Amino acid sequence: MYQSITQKIKDWQKQRREKTYVALTDEKVAHRLQLLLGLVEKRYPSLPRLMIRNFIGGLFTALGATLGLSIFLALLTYFLVQVQAVPIIGEYIKDNTSYLDGVIRPKETK
Repeated sequence: MYQSITQKIKDWQKQRREKTYVALTDEKVAHRLQLLLGLVEKRYPSLPRLMIRNFIGGLFTALGATLGLSIFLALLTYFLVQVQAVPIIGEYIKDNTSYLDGVIRPKETK
C-alpha cells in the first residue's frame, strides 16, 4: 500500500512537469468574451441605469466617510481640550476653538 501511494504521487508529479499548456486561439478568446458579455448584459441590462446606480452609491459612500471623519475629529478635539495634561495641544486647540466661536457666532456690534 505504501509503495502504491508513493508511486501515485510520483506519477502525479511527473504529469505536472510534463504538462504543456495550450495557447488559446482567437476563436476561443472571442467565444469566451461573448459569453462574458452575455453575462454582463444579463446582470446589467441598462447602461444609464447602471451609471446612475453607481453614482448614487458613490455619493452615499463619500457622505458616510465625511460624516464619520467629522464626528471622529470632533470627539478627538473635545477629548484633547478636556485633557489639560498636554498644555501645548490644549492651548492650540483652545485658540482654534475661540477663533471658530468668533467666526461661527460673530459678536454683536451696537
